Formats: sequence, C-alpha cells, structure tokens
Amino acid sequence: MTVREFAEKYKLEIVAGNNLDVEINGVYFGDEPHDVMKMAEEGNIWLTILDGLVTVGVALLADISAVILVE
Repeated sequence: MTVREFAEKYKLEIVAGNNLDVEINGVYFGDEPHDVMKMAEEGNIWLTILDGLVTVGVALLADISAVILVE
C-alpha cells in the first residue's frame, strides 16, 4: 500500500510531502528519536506524538515513508 492509498483509506490529512506513491512496509510506534533510529525499518510509517524539526530529521535519516501525528 502506498502513502497516498493509506491516507485516503483512513481519511488522513496530508500536511507535507510530495512523494505519496512510496510503499509502506510496516509501522513503528514510539516517541524516542534514538529508538526510531535503531528499530524502525526503511519504509515504515511512524506513529508518534512528537512534532517539529527533530521528527522530520529522524524520519529522513531512518527512511520513514510517512509520519502520523497521533495527538
């Protein structure tokens, strides 16, 4: 499933991003950036309460497909 398909299926608002056709291969849930860097897999979506530049940077470094802010 792609990020675009996931967002449409679950009626999520996309606030940033231009590559919505990237494939999702799993989910990582957590709020500690160092844990995401160690444990998330390339192509995961990341569910978190964190927002801001650190979240964006960690997502880029970990090759996360999408970040979903849950709060």
